[in-house]
Amino acid sequence: MTAPTDMRTVWRGLGTPGKVAAAVACVAGLVVLPQVWSFLDAIVRPRPEVPARVASEASEQRAEQFELYIAQVDGRSLFHVPAAPGTQAAPPPPPGPPAPPPPPSSYGGPAIIAMVNGEVWFADGKRLRPGDAESEGVSVSSLNAPWEATLKWRGVEFKVPLFARENLVWAPQPESKKEPPPQPPPADPPNPGSAGDGGAGGEPTGNGLGG
Repeated sequence: MTAPTDMRTVWRGLGTPGKVAAAVACVAGLVVLPQVWSFLDAIVRPRPEVPARVASEASEQRAEQFELYIAQVDGRSLFHVPAAPGTQAAPPPPPGPPAPPPPPSSYGGPAIIAMVNGEVWFADGKRLRPGDAESEGVSVSSLNAPWEATLKWRGVEFKVPLFARENLVWAPQPESKKEPPPQPPPADPPNPGSAGDGGAGGEPTGNGLGG
């Protein structure tokens, strides 16, 4: 039986390449061995607990960032081309005050029911004289009793009738259409061949010799 191989003998028999490889293997083992020990220690030991306050702050920050990202892309189109700077239309001017209503074209106030002693009695109970202050938009300018009164309503004067003058006693008669008188027929023209007219076709009445 041969004697066990001595390490020195083995080291001498490796040669230069073998020695370099053995040295590299030893260095690698020294570097990897602590990492392997840390990995095994992390597996064996219990997982450390994360503080609740740190976890909530991180989640709130992520939520705020997520909302910001959504607001940046919400409602946008991938094919929308923005307008050039300074070409946006100016906002419309704010609406002004409403225009005043136009003046009325016909009387629309309370109706006249009577005119007594220079007063105009209205259907709503008012009684006004010329020169009285305006009451609910109506004032009296003048009276032409008992036919009509001139009233001022909403700044415009109107003649408001009480009685129709032409229909008070009798109704107006319809106008009759006058036909033109008949024209006489035209007279017939004279006949050039009749006697006594001295024409060329008649007989002469004398020879002009006196006999």
